[in-house]
Amino acid sequence: MTARRRSTAAAVRPWLRVAPGALLGVVLATLATSCARTPQAAAFDGSRAYEWVKRQVAFGPRTPGTAAHDSCFAALVEGLRRNADVVETDSFHYYSPELKKDLRLTNVLARFRPKEQRRVLLAAHWDTRPWADRDPDSTRRHQPILGANDGGSGVGVLMALAEQLHRHGPGIGVDLVLFDGEDLGTEANPAGFFRGSRRYLEWKAPEPAPLFVVLIDMVGRKDAAFYWEGNSYNKAE
Repeated sequence: MTARRRSTAAAVRPWLRVAPGALLGVVLATLATSCARTPQAAAFDGSRAYEWVKRQVAFGPRTPGTAAHDSCFAALVEGLRRNADVVETDSFHYYSPELKKDLRLTNVLARFRPKEQRRVLLAAHWDTRPWADRDPDSTRRHQPILGANDGGSGVGVLMALAEQLHRHGPGIGVDLVLFDGEDLGTEANPAGFFRGSRRYLEWKAPEPAPLFVVLIDMVGRKDAAFYWEGNSYNKAE
């Protein structure tokens, strides 16, 4: 968990705590019920999300600049192209002072009903952190993380949701975006965080803003408790 995520979780009000899985379930159920053309679309298949998590983990750590990162990218794009109406990719570069190399990063956007003006956006990040710098075992803090939860779980949810949207079809436009390069920062270099999401804002700036945005991350922990994200809660209109 990054320092920024830790501070956000610590700052939220205790009464905003919800039961494990409830927040994600409400989001997905609301999306399916309001957007679906058929009632069957309301049943989200968690087993498919888990299969996609396992598939990502099988590649190993998906650190940018590695073969595992490239192989996982190909698998995710292939899966989205089987289901979405349109799949777009956007590559960009970031020089990592910690890794001492220029990294090629790529965001992936899957669109359902791309001509529909009323749209919602769901997002996750698909890269994994190059350092386990919060590991209790100090000897492991320079190793990359496997990212089953941090990265993999959110992507698994969106990949399973893409399959469901393909089968049933949403009633409005839906965009699923996988951000790259979100977890390259450190406490000394906070600019390394959120490279993909910042790039996405530049990439899609000419388009109308979506009705709402939901970022799904770190939702796979056993007996997890989810909190309202403090900045979003305080700035919601």
